[in-house]
Amino acid sequence: MKLDEAISEVIGLLNGSKLAVVGSARSTVEELHLLNLLCQKTKAKKFIRGHFGEDDGILLSADRTPNLRGALATGFSKTYPKNNLSDLNRALLKKQFDCLLVVHEDLLDGQVEEESLQGVKVIYMGTHRNPTSQLAHLVMPTLTSFEKSGSFINRGFFAQSFEQAVPGPAGLLPDALIFCKILEELDIGKRFSSDLKEIWKEMSKKTNSVFKGIGFSDLQKNPVLIDGSKWEGLPFAEKKALHYDPPVRIAESAGS
Repeated sequence: MKLDEAISEVIGLLNGSKLAVVGSARSTVEELHLLNLLCQKTKAKKFIRGHFGEDDGILLSADRTPNLRGALATGFSKTYPKNNLSDLNRALLKKQFDCLLVVHEDLLDGQVEEESLQGVKVIYMGTHRNPTSQLAHLVMPTLTSFEKSGSFINRGFFAQSFEQAVPGPAGLLPDALIFCKILEELDIGKRFSSDLKEIWKEMSKKTNSVFKGIGFSDLQKNPVLIDGSKWEGLPFAEKKALHYDPPVRIAESAGS
């Protein structure tokens, strides 16, 4: 299926649907920004899952995703995610949604029951086959982090850019470009750019944006510290490690 045909099918599934979008903390800052715009255009409910393990006190973080802070900074998520999608499962059982756009997540691995997906149209975007892709109505293959450029915000709230290391499979396009194509079909006559520098310009224009005054070219020179004070009270999973001291949570400092 060609991209234009796939986009048309996506729009057909989205139009008139009760939509929920499952984003991913494995997506880049730029992708999460565009996905957030897509949610605003469609009035979709947003869900995101955390992936957590044990800190090793050196380099291995308890947060197993590279860009959870990016999900917060772009506004895709306003709360700290749980290690599952049980909230989505409960909503599906109540028939609150009839269409899901799922990006880089396996619903069934996240405690979404297959029975709750009956009658729900699933659009899956991801790099690998999984149980969700197998039950999806439409699958759009995407690139891995090694096959594209972008940025992540690490546990210290430093925004770091990365460059494409290897070419992706022939015919596959970056998530950001796919999101732009969908947005242009949802908002006829408006152009959306997948250029990383243009996306950062747009993000920096928002009132009270933590990206204000920062361009993608700045990240290409050195990592840039983002003001993370807005999220100091969240229960971040990371503990003290090499080159990382977790912030003191507001509740803890008040009780000490």
